[in-house]
Amino acid sequence: MSVHINGKQFDWGDITISLLPITTVVFTAKTISWDEELEAEAIYGKGRIPVGYGKGNWKASGKLEMLKSEFEALALITPSGILNMDPRSTTINVLYSNSGDGLMPVTTTTLTGIRFTKASDSATQGDKELKVSLDFLILSDVKRNGRSARGIAALN
Repeated sequence: MSVHINGKQFDWGDITISLLPITTVVFTAKTISWDEELEAEAIYGKGRIPVGYGKGNWKASGKLEMLKSEFEALALITPSGILNMDPRSTTINVLYSNSGDGLMPVTTTTLTGIRFTKASDSATQGDKELKVSLDFLILSDVKRNGRSARGIAALN
C-alpha cells in the first residue's frame, strides 16, 4: 500500500451511521465510539520470563450520542423501547466514504449484537442543542470490511 502525503483523510463528514433494524437512513449522530478487548495474560514457568500467554474473554462496548429530537423519533418507532431492543437483530453500521480525491477506499465497520444499556439525557442553560447518549454492549462481533476483529477463530 502506498502512502499519499497531504491527501484528503477521513473526517466526520465522511461518516454515515445506520441503526438496523430501526432505520437504514442516516441519522444525526453527534458522536460514536467503541472499544473492544481480548483479555490476555502472561503465563510463567520457571524463572521470571513469561513462557507464553493465555487468552481470556473478548468484550466490546460503545457509546452513541445523538440529538434529542432524533432520539425521540427513534423511540417512537421502537415498540419495546430502545433499551429493550433485541440484540440478535440490532446492528450499527458505520460507513466511511471519502469523496475527496478518491484515493481512500470506502470502508465499513459493522457492530452486531447491540444491546443498549443506558440512555442519558442532559440539558444546561444556554445549550444550543440537546443530546442523548446511549451506552451499549456489543454482544456478537465487530467487523471491519466484513472481517471479524476477533480473527478466524471467532467462535472459540
